[in-house]
Amino acid sequence: MLNLMAKGANALSSRSWVSDHPGENREIPPEWNGEHLRDFLSRELDNNRCARHHRTRIRTEQNRFNTGVSPIAGWVACLPRLKSAESLHGAMKRAKALNSVILAAGDGTRLRSNRPKVLHEVCGHPMLHYVLRVAAEAAADRHVIVVGYEGEQICQTFAGRSDVIFAEQKERLGTGHAVQMTREAFEGYEGDILILAGDTPLLTAQTLQNLVQWHRHQEAAVTILTTEMPEPRGYGRILRYEDNRLQGIVEEKDANRYERAIREINTGSYCFDARALFEALDQVTPQNVQNEYYLTDCVRILVEQGHRAEAVITDDHTEAIGVNTRVQLAEAEKILRQRILVRHMMAGITILDPETCYVDEEVEIGKDSVLFPGTMITGKSRIGADCRIGPNTQIVSAELGDGVVANSSYIEGVKLPSGATVGPFATLRNTTPSQKDSGN
Repeated sequence: MLNLMAKGANALSSRSWVSDHPGENREIPPEWNGEHLRDFLSRELDNNRCARHHRTRIRTEQNRFNTGVSPIAGWVACLPRLKSAESLHGAMKRAKALNSVILAAGDGTRLRSNRPKVLHEVCGHPMLHYVLRVAAEAAADRHVIVVGYEGEQICQTFAGRSDVIFAEQKERLGTGHAVQMTREAFEGYEGDILILAGDTPLLTAQTLQNLVQWHRHQEAAVTILTTEMPEPRGYGRILRYEDNRLQGIVEEKDANRYERAIREINTGSYCFDARALFEALDQVTPQNVQNEYYLTDCVRILVEQGHRAEAVITDDHTEAIGVNTRVQLAEAEKILRQRILVRHMMAGITILDPETCYVDEEVEIGKDSVLFPGTMITGKSRIGADCRIGPNTQIVSAELGDGVVANSSYIEGVKLPSGATVGPFATLRNTTPSQKDSGN
């Protein structure tokens, strides 16, 4: 097999394609540019299609990119380097529009809550905030949010965004029915649609970017984001033909015992061609255990009609975690907080005990600051450089200058000058301390 990923980026400069197999070397015609080579790579990938799923598993460690996705999407990650003047991502965005649909009609029944599920907070923001953010970072320029239970609360929370519109699902008849409610919003639209679940706050922008890039590179009607889940209970399973081509998705309640043994699951994130999506939705029926209109049936319909269906596998199965219970909410909070702490530590902040420190997403911390055990920093707090925070200190939407020391104290809404010392056992709220040592 040609080593596409290792050699594709250098092919244009050397004007030759060197194969791993004798006799398959070939010269690149002088008139070829990056687009010609991209088409050539696509044909080579098609020729090796049957072995793709197997390669994903046996060569993951050799070919994994820093994005955390499998080689399937990794090949796409190297393609932008084939273009000297612009990125492939930018070219794709100009060539075809991208909008998103975010399913947010779920209630808080299993959360034992009167609030809509997507408004429950993770690291200081509603779950829906994170899904909207990564959709925008994946280059979606308009977002249609499907609301249902207590939808007014969701509309009020995100009413200030000009790139958001709302569609109401009055009856909960399944995910396919929910997407049908957006048809009016996409009247006359020709482009791609990202479909995401509003209760998946751990999705990353890089994963969605790779999903969209692979979808467009393959000119697919639908591309699914999948992952292998250690415990797949509750998730739809990915069905494949014997040659590993995508066949469809079966929901767990409709799966037999053999299908339930499959560990590759549907994350609930898709990229559809808009026209293909709504044509398939018109053919979906509620012939299943739950008597619902499944969005997943669109995949089977498109495959049966000869359309191209693809799957991108993310190695990080935590991105697929959906929040339905308070236990899952705590799990999502823990994972996201860990990501935040790792980001700060890589930026030059010392965190002595990450297991006992809590930092919200929007917090800014200067270099060489140290967070001691029991530190909690929330809201839009700004911490300067060389600060010493903790132990057992809570800071809420406050601004601390460089070199501030805060020990065993509560600080909210204040602005502390550089070099200030607070605590131990001090409480500061909405005032600017006049003394150097505010704990005395």
